[in-house]
Amino acid sequence: MHKQKLILSQPYFAGLLPDESRELLALLTEVEYKANEVIVAEAASVDSIYFIAKGEAEVQQNNVLVAKLVAGEAIGMLAQKYHTSTVTALTPMHLLKLDLREFSRFLKRYPHMKSMIAAAETMMLRMKLIKHALPFQALSMERTASLATKIETINVQEKKIIFKKGDEGNSCYLLCSGQVEVYLQQEDHSEKRLAVLKAGGLFGEATLITRMPRNVNVRTLEPCQLLVLKRKYLLELLESEKNVAKIFMHLMVDRHRPTKNAAIIEHFSTTVDEQQIVVLQNPATRQYFKLSEQGWVIWKHLDGQHTLQDITMTLADEFHVFAPDIVAALIFRLAKAGLVDHVSAMRPMIKILKAFGEVDNWLSHIYQKAGKFLFTRLSQTLLTVAAFFGTCAFYFSTNTAVQTISQMPNKWILIPLLFSCMVGVVALHELGHALTTKSFGYAVNYVGISLRWLFPVAFIDTSDMWLSTPGPRMAVNIAGVCANFIVAGISALFIYAFSNPFMQAVLWVFALLNYIHGFRMLNPLRERDGYHVLTDLFSHPQLRKSAIRWLVKDFLKTFKRLTSIRDHKVEIIYWLFSLIFLIVISLLTLFIQSCLFKIIGFHPANVWMNLSLPILVALISSSEVIVEIHHI
Repeated sequence: MHKQKLILSQPYFAGLLPDESRELLALLTEVEYKANEVIVAEAASVDSIYFIAKGEAEVQQNNVLVAKLVAGEAIGMLAQKYHTSTVTALTPMHLLKLDLREFSRFLKRYPHMKSMIAAAETMMLRMKLIKHALPFQALSMERTASLATKIETINVQEKKIIFKKGDEGNSCYLLCSGQVEVYLQQEDHSEKRLAVLKAGGLFGEATLITRMPRNVNVRTLEPCQLLVLKRKYLLELLESEKNVAKIFMHLMVDRHRPTKNAAIIEHFSTTVDEQQIVVLQNPATRQYFKLSEQGWVIWKHLDGQHTLQDITMTLADEFHVFAPDIVAALIFRLAKAGLVDHVSAMRPMIKILKAFGEVDNWLSHIYQKAGKFLFTRLSQTLLTVAAFFGTCAFYFSTNTAVQTISQMPNKWILIPLLFSCMVGVVALHELGHALTTKSFGYAVNYVGISLRWLFPVAFIDTSDMWLSTPGPRMAVNIAGVCANFIVAGISALFIYAFSNPFMQAVLWVFALLNYIHGFRMLNPLRERDGYHVLTDLFSHPQLRKSAIRWLVKDFLKTFKRLTSIRDHKVEIIYWLFSLIFLIVISLLTLFIQSCLFKIIGFHPANVWMNLSLPILVALISSSEVIVEIHHI
């Protein structure tokens, strides 16, 4: 039954009748191969077809890794007189072997099989193109077959140009029949031939991930039939692959820094159209991954120091390609192959609950219906006034609110209420980012929610703003904090609109949580909103690292020579902002602590008891910087 299922899963034999399938099964013999043993060699005569029942193998052409084969796939089915690749077992393998002479006799008894095989051959060629062209060699047969239906077949006459040097690289090609010539045009207008490709040859695959310009010319030497895989279908695949949206958010939230596995071995080669290819090998799992030139740039930056934004912008600078979705998906695939560490493990006790894609349309609807009115000059003036007077109202209502909460018989009921309020605070913060992004005409592709240390966390993809100038980016970064302060102020003003003490207490708590979250996100010592405002203000993406290096190595030198202060004014301003933040957050902690002590009726014995929590909060706020200083 297992043999029959394996054979009938092949496109060639899917239409076999029961009697025909039983006769074909009788022709199969079972063979075993050990790990690292060659199953078929390149240029060897084709005498058998193999079907993989168990195990994995790698396919190499001219000593370049081009594909990985798994259970359910065939070896030699597309070969004609000679094998064009070497297939080597990666693990112990169990194969079903079909002798070609026996198969030929079988076809003579059932002539209709020839038309079935001819029809299936096109599908298998398309699947071969995908397996060789994509950096996702572990795609399932079902996914590969689905994508294969999107591949086009074209016929090109003799001496026709397929693409020229400088053309946009948005497709790759598999040569089904005929020959093509890969060449360069010299400065003296002579031509330098690089290669001649025959049936089965693949070209243009290195530019499939990005729209890099071609760096060679390709033309037909005789009438050719080609299979064409376009880049847009790769993007559709990325969007439809399970968990891609979630993993994208894993990489986006908190500007996470993925790190490559240090044990990976790098193998270098060059394609016929002079594109550099790097094949990554994980010796522990025998996993392989093929990278294009742009993929190699991404790989080099997976050093634990660069964020997804850093890598995307580097790719844009070097290759003029802006593709955060492709960068994120590629890192995800590398992680699944065991080639990248620290991708899904973001921070202690953080769990992604839900990531939502395709949110831009309804955010645009919200902005057009209501959000845009918040960005008029009159509205922003009124909101600023409300935030200012609301802060005053909050301060003057504190004693009443604290006294009301302390006298409540069931004050612990406020704990679940606090959690609900915190969800609202976080959501309002991210909505501020989203609506401001829409106000500048940019897209918001993803939003999500998660938990960190049992506290709610929301995150939003504003990567479209990376294409903007620093001013709008600063506005988007600070918008979440402004939203919290405005909502806090309005909530405090509403305290005077209610006579019910419980409602007054709830509004005060909600305002307090907004202030806490807003100030927390201003922290320049961590990569939060305040820090990103400073990096855009000074056009210094590595501001914190630069400031720490200056503090440790050049601080004393700078103040010994006052003329050098001007050269380090950015670092000095960064540390001044950081110091001001630590003072403000410590005072806010002291204020919250005093309110809490009044509510629970606790009286600290000495001044150090009062100062212990503010000092702890200041240390936690600067913990990442302290760790980095220690490592320099």
